[in-house]
Amino acid sequence: MSADQERLVMGLQAQLWTEYLPDAGAIQYMAFPRLCAFAERAWGSPEQSWDEFQERLRAHLPRLDAFGIRYRPLDD
Repeated sequence: MSADQERLVMGLQAQLWTEYLPDAGAIQYMAFPRLCAFAERAWGSPEQSWDEFQERLRAHLPRLDAFGIRYRPLDD
């Protein structure tokens, strides 16, 4: 984006339409690790690389496990 376009951005949002997700486990599976990536982009530096994100995400997955969050496994 150009500097003029960047000034127009007021924030970010991450929609998840739940009409066809039958339970909380399905919602978690669709939301994670997507919300981790969203937070990375929303609050992180634009210079951060994909590899750096994946490293941080892999370190974060045990936290999701500890909370019992059902998430989509990473593709290796």
